[in-house]
Amino acid sequence: YDEADLRQISLFAKGMWGILVRKRAVVALGEAKAEAENANLAKTTFLSNMSHELRTPLTSIIGYSQLLQRKKDLAEDVRHKIEVINRSGQHLVKMINDVLEVSRIEAGHIEQKVETFNPQSLLDEIKAMFELQAQERGLWLRFDSISILPRLLSADQGKLHQILLNLIGNACKFTETGGVTVTSLHRPLNAKQVELVISVQDTGPGIAPEDLGTLFEPFGQGSAGRMKGGSGLGLALSRKYAHLLSGDIRVNSLPEEGSCFTLTCRAALQQDDQLKSKSQPGEFGVDFSKLKGLKLLLADDDTDVRSFMVQLLQPHGILIFEAENGQQAIELALSEQPDLIVMDVHMPVLDGYDAIRYLKSSTSFTALIMAVSASALDEDQHKISTCGADCFLTKPVDIDEFFVQIAHLLKVPLVKRDAPGTNNNGAG
Repeated sequence: YDEADLRQISLFAKGMWGILVRKRAVVALGEAKAEAENANLAKTTFLSNMSHELRTPLTSIIGYSQLLQRKKDLAEDVRHKIEVINRSGQHLVKMINDVLEVSRIEAGHIEQKVETFNPQSLLDEIKAMFELQAQERGLWLRFDSISILPRLLSADQGKLHQILLNLIGNACKFTETGGVTVTSLHRPLNAKQVELVISVQDTGPGIAPEDLGTLFEPFGQGSAGRMKGGSGLGLALSRKYAHLLSGDIRVNSLPEEGSCFTLTCRAALQQDDQLKSKSQPGEFGVDFSKLKGLKLLLADDDTDVRSFMVQLLQPHGILIFEAENGQQAIELALSEQPDLIVMDVHMPVLDGYDAIRYLKSSTSFTALIMAVSASALDEDQHKISTCGADCFLTKPVDIDEFFVQIAHLLKVPLVKRDAPGTNNNGAG
């Protein structure tokens, strides 16, 4: 071979080598992607299973504690112990929800729910939530506005609300003397957008410099957080929410000098003065006289949950049939023709999904179905929505929400809670 031939051979070899390297890189990338997807699926499956295993017993724990709290003849020490049980159960539910929410965000499954709201009303509502708690502990709670906030904004109010609850709740929890000051202002970004800046300043113990670096990581608590028994997820979730709102959370703190958390987020200006009227939570209740004689089929494989539900429903004159698996639920539904079925979706023999599909496809079946699941993952909720259920509740089921959903399904009008016959305390 002459020199030109050798040069051509060399160029050809380099080209082939480059193609081989690129092919190997593509294969490696595909394998890495597959591994990541498998790992993500394994994590999702694990979280779904853990959510189910924890939420099912919490249904009985929280449910019975709520029933007992409604008794009027309890001794004060007994009532206090029941409140501790209920509060501890609710804390576990919140921790489960936070873990699932962080997982959803990391998987890119969280969407914004944009709505129009009054930012000052939002702050006033949150102040009312913490005011009594601060007063009882001898703390001040001040809300100051450096600039008059726009009357109407458009953003994900739910996420903004949750961020402020976490920041102000932490400030109140860790402050022993002095108080908490919440300062708000807005900066115009353009003709259509503003930046909200809300600072939460406390006179608490402050945060050690070595803890600041991990403060916003999941379970990255400082020493004060560990002493107070927090979950270590609130700040991590709050910052992720802030990022979704095109903002951030910054912190300035020194030991023994308190802390200041500052939230920034973007919102769109709204000119429309029409805000949807919202009733206050708990303002309306169910007239139980309208539910007397209702035939209800309860399908759940957990005997403790069924026992709790029976004690909840029977005092209101509701006739109950019980099934411990999907197959029994189908047989009872077709033979007894209930008005409503409360169906757990995870059961042996035949699960609730298949039982609901079968019943909804039967021409001899007309009852409404409320699906209940101990899993709160989006994938499971989507699966429930496609199987034909008329509504869906997550365990542990809140008593008030449960009865309100029944009223909606049966088209029973809600009435003011102080009206005769309503569930003024949620369960009558």
